[in-house]
Amino acid sequence: MACRLGLAALVCCLVACTTESTHQPPPVEVDLSQVGAESTAEIRALIAEVKRVPSDAGQRAALGAAYERSGMLHAAEGCYEQAAALGPDEPRWRYYLAVARARRGNFEAAVRVLTTAIELDASYLPAHVRHGDWLLELGDPDSARAAYDRALALDGASIAARIGAARALLRSGQPHEAVRTLEQIDAGQRDSYFYHL
Repeated sequence: MACRLGLAALVCCLVACTTESTHQPPPVEVDLSQVGAESTAEIRALIAEVKRVPSDAGQRAALGAAYERSGMLHAAEGCYEQAAALGPDEPRWRYYLAVARARRGNFEAAVRVLTTAIELDASYLPAHVRHGDWLLELGDPDSARAAYDRALALDGASIAARIGAARALLRSGQPHEAVRTLEQIDAGQRDSYFYHL
Protein backbone atom coordinates (compact mmCIF):
# COMPACT_ATOMS: atom_id res chain seq x y z
CA MET A 1 0.00 0.00 0.00
CA ALA A 2 2.80 2.42 0.96
CA CYS A 3 4.54 1.61 -2.32
CA ARG A 4 1.39 2.43 -4.30
CA LEU A 5 0.96 5.74 -2.44
CA GLY A 6 4.61 6.61 -3.06
CA LEU A 7 4.25 5.79 -6.75
CA ALA A 8 1.06 7.86 -6.97
CA ALA A 9 2.80 10.83 -5.32
CA LEU A 10 5.72 10.54 -7.75
CA VAL A 11 3.36 10.47 -10.75
CA CYS A 12 1.47 13.52 -9.41
CA CYS A 13 4.76 15.36 -8.94
CA LEU A 14 5.90 14.52 -12.47
CA VAL A 15 2.55 15.61 -13.92
CA ALA A 16 2.67 18.87 -11.95
CA CYS A 17 6.22 19.61 -13.13
CA THR A 18 5.36 18.77 -16.71
CA THR A 19 2.18 20.83 -16.55
CA GLU A 20 4.06 23.85 -15.15
CA SER A 21 6.72 23.78 -17.85
CA THR A 22 4.27 23.17 -20.70
CA HIS A 23 2.18 26.17 -19.67
CA GLN A 24 5.16 28.52 -19.77
CA PRO A 25 6.93 29.64 -22.94
CA PRO A 26 10.49 28.47 -23.38
CA PRO A 27 13.20 30.98 -22.51
CA VAL A 28 14.35 33.36 -25.22
CA GLU A 29 17.43 31.87 -26.86
CA VAL A 30 19.49 33.53 -29.58
CA ASP A 31 22.77 32.94 -31.38
CA LEU A 32 25.59 33.78 -28.95
CA SER A 33 28.47 33.34 -31.39
CA GLN A 34 29.22 37.08 -31.40
CA VAL A 35 29.13 37.41 -27.61
CA GLY A 36 32.15 37.19 -25.32
CA ALA A 37 32.82 34.00 -23.35
CA GLU A 38 31.91 35.51 -19.97
CA SER A 39 28.57 36.88 -21.19
CA THR A 40 27.83 33.63 -23.01
CA ALA A 41 28.40 31.65 -19.82
CA GLU A 42 26.15 34.01 -17.84
CA ILE A 43 23.36 33.84 -20.43
CA ARG A 44 23.53 30.04 -20.69
CA ALA A 45 23.37 29.72 -16.89
CA LEU A 46 20.33 32.01 -16.79
CA ILE A 47 18.63 30.05 -19.59
CA ALA A 48 19.17 26.86 -17.59
CA GLU A 49 17.66 28.53 -14.52
CA VAL A 50 14.60 29.68 -16.49
CA LYS A 51 14.14 26.12 -17.75
CA ARG A 52 14.47 24.82 -14.19
CA VAL A 53 11.86 27.27 -12.80
CA PRO A 54 9.80 28.39 -15.82
CA SER A 55 7.22 30.30 -13.77
CA ASP A 56 9.78 32.64 -12.14
CA ALA A 57 9.31 36.09 -13.71
CA GLY A 58 12.41 37.41 -11.96
CA GLN A 59 14.62 34.85 -13.70
CA ARG A 60 13.15 35.87 -17.07
CA ALA A 61 13.93 39.51 -16.27
CA ALA A 62 17.47 38.59 -15.18
CA LEU A 63 17.97 36.83 -18.52
CA GLY A 64 16.65 39.95 -20.27
CA ALA A 65 19.13 42.13 -18.39
CA ALA A 66 21.99 39.83 -19.41
CA TYR A 67 20.93 40.06 -23.04
CA GLU A 68 20.64 43.84 -22.71
CA ARG A 69 24.15 44.13 -21.28
CA SER A 70 25.37 42.14 -24.30
CA GLY A 71 23.63 44.53 -26.70
CA MET A 72 20.91 42.08 -27.75
CA LEU A 73 17.92 44.38 -27.23
CA HIS A 74 15.46 42.29 -29.23
CA ALA A 75 16.16 39.25 -27.04
CA ALA A 76 16.00 41.41 -23.90
CA GLU A 77 12.62 42.76 -24.98
CA GLY A 78 11.31 39.21 -25.45
CA CYS A 79 12.46 38.23 -21.95
CA TYR A 80 10.85 41.29 -20.37
CA GLU A 81 7.61 40.53 -22.23
CA GLN A 82 7.66 37.04 -20.70
CA ALA A 83 8.41 38.44 -17.23
CA ALA A 84 5.53 40.92 -17.52
CA ALA A 85 3.16 38.15 -18.59
CA LEU A 86 4.24 35.94 -15.67
CA GLY A 87 4.16 38.81 -13.14
CA PRO A 88 1.39 41.15 -14.29
CA ASP A 89 1.26 42.95 -10.93
CA GLU A 90 4.99 43.73 -10.82
CA PRO A 91 5.68 47.18 -12.36
CA ARG A 92 9.44 46.58 -12.72
CA TRP A 93 9.02 44.07 -15.53
CA ARG A 94 6.88 46.52 -17.51
CA TYR A 95 9.33 49.32 -16.82
CA TYR A 96 12.23 47.23 -18.13
CA LEU A 97 10.15 46.26 -21.17
CA ALA A 98 9.31 49.89 -21.87
CA VAL A 99 12.98 50.91 -21.64
CA ALA A 100 14.00 48.10 -24.02
CA ARG A 101 11.34 49.16 -26.52
CA ALA A 102 12.41 52.80 -26.33
CA ARG A 103 16.06 51.84 -26.85
CA ARG A 104 14.95 50.09 -30.02
CA GLY A 105 13.18 53.32 -31.11
CA ASN A 106 9.61 52.15 -30.52
CA PHE A 107 8.48 55.07 -28.34
CA GLU A 108 4.74 54.55 -28.88
CA ALA A 109 4.91 50.99 -27.56
CA ALA A 110 7.23 52.12 -24.76
CA VAL A 111 4.73 54.77 -23.64
CA ARG A 112 1.86 52.26 -23.64
CA VAL A 113 3.76 49.78 -21.49
CA LEU A 114 5.13 52.47 -19.18
CA THR A 115 1.63 53.86 -18.63
CA THR A 116 0.61 50.45 -17.27
CA ALA A 117 3.71 50.30 -15.06
CA ILE A 118 2.87 53.73 -13.62
CA GLU A 119 -0.70 52.62 -12.96
CA LEU A 120 0.72 49.72 -10.94
CA ASP A 121 3.13 51.96 -8.99
CA ALA A 122 3.02 55.74 -9.39
CA SER A 123 5.81 56.33 -6.87
CA TYR A 124 8.78 55.50 -9.12
CA LEU A 125 10.32 58.83 -10.18
CA PRO A 126 12.39 57.57 -13.19
CA ALA A 127 9.23 56.15 -14.79
CA HIS A 128 7.62 59.60 -14.88
CA VAL A 129 10.79 61.23 -16.24
CA ARG A 130 11.15 58.64 -19.00
CA HIS A 131 7.44 58.95 -19.75
CA GLY A 132 7.97 62.67 -20.31
CA ASP A 133 11.09 62.09 -22.43
CA TRP A 134 9.31 59.64 -24.71
CA LEU A 135 6.22 61.84 -25.04
CA LEU A 136 8.56 64.63 -26.16
CA GLU A 137 10.05 62.24 -28.73
CA LEU A 138 6.49 61.64 -29.98
CA GLY A 139 5.86 65.39 -30.29
CA ASP A 140 3.44 65.79 -27.37
CA PRO A 141 4.98 68.51 -25.14
CA ASP A 142 1.79 69.11 -23.14
CA SER A 143 1.48 65.48 -22.03
CA ALA A 144 5.24 65.40 -21.46
CA ARG A 145 4.98 68.45 -19.19
CA ALA A 146 2.26 66.69 -17.18
CA ALA A 147 4.56 63.66 -16.76
CA TYR A 148 7.44 65.89 -15.58
CA ASP A 149 5.08 67.66 -13.19
CA ARG A 150 4.16 64.29 -11.68
CA ALA A 151 7.87 63.56 -11.28
CA LEU A 152 8.43 66.93 -9.61
CA ALA A 153 5.53 66.22 -7.26
CA LEU A 154 7.47 63.15 -6.14
CA ASP A 155 10.80 64.99 -5.88
CA GLY A 156 10.89 68.75 -6.36
CA ALA A 157 14.69 68.68 -6.55
CA SER A 158 14.83 66.26 -9.49
CA ILE A 159 17.13 67.85 -12.04
CA ALA A 160 16.06 65.44 -14.80
CA ALA A 161 12.38 66.30 -14.23
CA ARG A 162 13.06 70.04 -14.11
CA ILE A 163 15.15 69.96 -17.29
CA GLY A 164 12.48 67.83 -18.96
CA ALA A 165 9.78 70.32 -17.95
CA ALA A 166 11.88 73.15 -19.40
CA ARG A 167 12.31 71.24 -22.66
CA ALA A 168 8.54 70.68 -22.83
CA LEU A 169 7.92 74.39 -22.22
CA LEU A 170 10.38 75.32 -24.97
CA ARG A 171 8.62 72.97 -27.39
CA SER A 172 5.31 74.56 -26.41
CA GLY A 173 6.65 78.02 -27.25
CA GLN A 174 7.00 79.19 -23.64
CA PRO A 175 10.69 80.18 -23.34
CA HIS A 176 10.23 82.53 -20.36
CA GLU A 177 8.50 79.77 -18.35
CA ALA A 178 11.29 77.41 -19.37
CA VAL A 179 13.91 79.81 -18.02
CA ARG A 180 12.01 80.20 -14.73
CA THR A 181 11.83 76.41 -14.44
CA LEU A 182 15.56 76.03 -15.09
CA GLU A 183 16.45 78.78 -12.60
CA GLN A 184 14.97 76.60 -9.85
CA ILE A 185 17.86 74.16 -10.29
CA ASP A 186 20.49 74.64 -7.60
CA ALA A 187 23.49 76.60 -8.95
CA GLY A 188 25.87 73.83 -7.88
CA GLN A 189 23.97 71.30 -10.00
CA ARG A 190 24.02 73.29 -13.24
CA ASP A 191 25.97 71.74 -16.10
CA SER A 192 26.70 72.48 -19.75
CA TYR A 193 23.32 71.09 -20.87
CA PHE A 194 21.59 73.44 -18.42
CA TYR A 195 23.37 76.42 -20.05
CA HIS A 196 22.68 75.06 -23.53
CA LEU A 197 18.96 75.08 -22.78
